[in-house]
Amino acid sequence: MTRYSLKMRLSAFAHLATFGFLASVVADRLDTVHYCRLDEPGCHTQGTWHSGYGTYMITSVPDGCGGVPVPGMKTLCLDLPENRGHFFFDGQPKRCLDRTDTTTWRECPNAENCATLATWNEIPCTW
Repeated sequence: MTRYSLKMRLSAFAHLATFGFLASVVADRLDTVHYCRLDEPGCHTQGTWHSGYGTYMITSVPDGCGGVPVPGMKTLCLDLPENRGHFFFDGQPKRCLDRTDTTTWRECPNAENCATLATWNEIPCTW
């Protein structure tokens, strides 16, 4: 093996290792849609969980704490009045979320027919 080809392989390995490291430290995020309709009892919240391992649909986001269909996630807790949440993955300490972006719109004149889009970004836990 020539010196040049060894440098090329080491350089390619370093780039792949860097990209692998960056993918492993991508913060998780939750996008939610909270909606209320007159023709259905109560309100509903659906979401999409984004992580470095994939994107997962959550058909019923808990108000408070509950289980969700994200592989390895034990619990997701949202405190809507405080705009914060936390979650636990198997073998990891508590990780936290902050509602950072919210958009509300009404499809009908009645306030019961409305929806709120929210983005919950991972932040360091301070509570």
